[in-house]
Amino acid sequence: MSIEAIGIERRLPRLGKIRLGIMKKGRGGSEYPSATDHFVFDEQVPELAELFGDNCREIDGVMIPSEIEHNWLKTSRSAYSRSGLFCRSYDAEKATRTNMGLNDKGKPRDPQGHAFLEEQGQDVEPGMMYDLPCLADECPYYAQKKCKKLGRIMFFILKSPRFGVYEISTTSINSIRNVYSAAEAIKETAGRITGIPLSIILQPLAVQPEGKKKTVFVLNLEFKSGGVGKLLEVAATAPGTKLIGAPEQVDDTPDDLYPHGGGDLGADLGEEPAAGAEPTIEDPANIFATGGDDEPHPSESPEAEERAAQIADAAAAGHQNAARQEGRPAHGSQRRRSQPPPEEPEGAPPGAEDFWNF
Repeated sequence: MSIEAIGIERRLPRLGKIRLGIMKKGRGGSEYPSATDHFVFDEQVPELAELFGDNCREIDGVMIPSEIEHNWLKTSRSAYSRSGLFCRSYDAEKATRTNMGLNDKGKPRDPQGHAFLEEQGQDVEPGMMYDLPCLADECPYYAQKKCKKLGRIMFFILKSPRFGVYEISTTSINSIRNVYSAAEAIKETAGRITGIPLSIILQPLAVQPEGKKKTVFVLNLEFKSGGVGKLLEVAATAPGTKLIGAPEQVDDTPDDLYPHGGGDLGADLGEEPAAGAEPTIEDPANIFATGGDDEPHPSESPEAEERAAQIADAAAAGHQNAARQEGRPAHGSQRRRSQPPPEEPEGAPPGAEDFWNF
């Protein structure tokens, strides 16, 4: 009997994440995200810290694991709460969302999703996932920056003593565009993207969101061994690459990319009580979510970073007070997902044609 007969798919082991920021502690001890100008190798990937050291802005010896784009560059609109994936769309047309059910007062935790289920006459158990139309830019969760355009980049590192892929997650459109465009240019020129040693680089970029000049650090993918002639030579002599399979999908909350690690959305959904005023898109704690285009380098805005710390402390204090008043644990309930996340599409990531910009 073949392995396909029992429905097992080949998956590459995912070794861990390389982060684009760190979590800092406010005066009250609560954490908030802060962007860095270098890659962060945490306890998940200690071997990379030994290989590349501190303040690393370039990882060389990178190899793309598959010629199939969505096997190594997954793009989506995704919303996470503290307990995990809440809603995701791969094509900005259909989304898959978790039914959050009703709160203690009998009111829907997710009014938008509840209204859709009522209108369609669907009976979906709380904690289960269901499909609904994606409102894309018109979705209120997206407008509040609780749903984001997310890119997950998977790759081998030749120097690593471990076999498997590493991941960098980013909500920066510039970073996603840069990596996608470079990979497509190399593939169109050389006829392949696998088997070619590349470098992933973190480099400064001047941007002006809302007319305010800032320096952000964005990803890029480069072939640094030479020009076009050398690229063609390397591609011609590189070993053939068989279809290995996609990296294993781990849907932990990217806590360094979403406000308060998904806590803001969790508060809206009743997982955790909101503390004081609702967070807004001007909230520095949101602006400093790492990996996005709108964050300045922390040293350029110490006042905003201090404000982010104050907001994080206030949120933690408000959550604890509300929990005591309701007589429940301060960390709230963690709703387990009883259905796997949506499968990736067979074609290219949504909006991929928009990333190419001459």
